[in-house]
Amino acid sequence: MPTIQSYSKTFLETYVPTLTKPSARRASRQILAAHVVPTFGRLRLDEIRQEHVDRFVTAEKARGMAVKSINNRLSVLSRLLRYAIENGVASPPSVRLRCKIAGLAPETVSVPLDQVKGLLDAAEDDVYRVAVLLAVEAGLRAGEIRGLQWGDIRDGQITVRRALDKQSGEVIAPKHDKIRVVPLSPRLESALDTLPRRGIWVVSRPDGSAVPYSPGLLTAIAGMYERAELDAPPSPIHCLRHTFGTTMAAAGVPLPVLQELMGHADVKTTRRYVHVNERQKREAIASVWQQPGSGVAAAWQRRGSKRAD
Repeated sequence: MPTIQSYSKTFLETYVPTLTKPSARRASRQILAAHVVPTFGRLRLDEIRQEHVDRFVTAEKARGMAVKSINNRLSVLSRLLRYAIENGVASPPSVRLRCKIAGLAPETVSVPLDQVKGLLDAAEDDVYRVAVLLAVEAGLRAGEIRGLQWGDIRDGQITVRRALDKQSGEVIAPKHDKIRVVPLSPRLESALDTLPRRGIWVVSRPDGSAVPYSPGLLTAIAGMYERAELDAPPSPIHCLRHTFGTTMAAAGVPLPVLQELMGHADVKTTRRYVHVNERQKREAIASVWQQPGSGVAAAWQRRGSKRAD
């Protein structure tokens, strides 16, 4: 029975290259080398127990690691063990390992609309002004913005068909492999109409090639925050996509519609954008329970009248 360290070589050579996303391949290699092998490598595939996983989780939490980071590392370990079972190298365990821990969903940080205006005013190049609008008014991710081609824009809507990998620039499918259609807002449509076409890529360099992530799109957007004298959020581009989600949710867009527009695989992710305030809760109660002459309130009033008679 091989150890996790020895089997990780097979996993790297045969499983990891099958992953579609370059980012997933990079992450798997890095997590194996930095976390899985150093922690679990000496154990045979049939020796690993829940206590080993729990000790790892405890140590990671003590280091201040986020729940998402811990789960990403456990996910690689879990895939390696499943792959060994699928190939008949190891037998299924009698008790299934828990390789995911619960935690609060990460806070959704969005850029206020008045700050978005400041960013747009600070744009020195119309290409990057369009990039901001693609995030704020169409909800595109950074890779999808860079991967947008002029042929994807037709009949007043964008078809999000591809993204560009952050590091390699390789053309990949959108996240979750979800091709989606997003109608153009009037401001975005106007900005696209005035943008010079320098090749197939919408957000392009002067020679028509696609803009790299960094230095490139990220650098340009960071410069816009600086010129607008705004504090850049943790993810300067992705937080603009959060603005799209929170603004649409606040306007009452139904969750299934917003889910499709944002390309989420699970509506639970979309729910993070819905923020219910106290006024909305009071109005909801009033509309159902406190409106005289109708609904439940009326039924209770009629019941009270009969008792009085």
